[in-house]
Amino acid sequence: MGNNWLTTGVKALDKGLNGGFPRGGLVTFVVDPRIQSELFVHTLLSNHNAGYISTVAKENIVASEFAKSQVDISNDVSIKYSSPDSILQATRKHITDLTEKDLIVVNTISDFERGEYPEREPYQNFLNWMQKTQQHTSTSIVLVRYADPTKSEFVDVTNKLSDIILEFEEQVDSETITTYAHVPKCRTKNDIDSR
Repeated sequence: MGNNWLTTGVKALDKGLNGGFPRGGLVTFVVDPRIQSELFVHTLLSNHNAGYISTVAKENIVASEFAKSQVDISNDVSIKYSSPDSILQATRKHITDLTEKDLIVVNTISDFERGEYPEREPYQNFLNWMQKTQQHTSTSIVLVRYADPTKSEFVDVTNKLSDIILEFEEQVDSETITTYAHVPKCRTKNDIDSR
């Protein structure tokens, strides 16, 4: 693994991030569900040996969405589903199964952060385990969080452990839609903005 960076597929963002996401890094995307952020996620997946863990749709539905994407995701992306019944355990198993990948996307962590557990410790332990796994394997993990006007209970836990946080927002005028990526946290470089 000579290259220490995973390209995002967006030249301006890669430039601002010094080449992309760091290998073994934990990256959190914060998106409004109405924004077509899946195009960015699909671009990211198309550029890497990747795994995709969904907490919202089963494997066949995700595969169908990938097939309809404007981005060619013809590489072999491994798709897994984590049921809400045992979301931490299932996601942990899937990450363990996918550690030979360069990149793993978990969509969405909003369910984890809502505090459906009586204490934050199980989620904190899960994220700590995830970081140790990443450091050992150099697998980068992207966590997708849907922006929620009511702050989820464990958002601060995720934010504290993330190496990079990207917040996506959209501006619409009569002729164009522009998506901005704001980077409020970046352990690899000073905070940046990319458009």
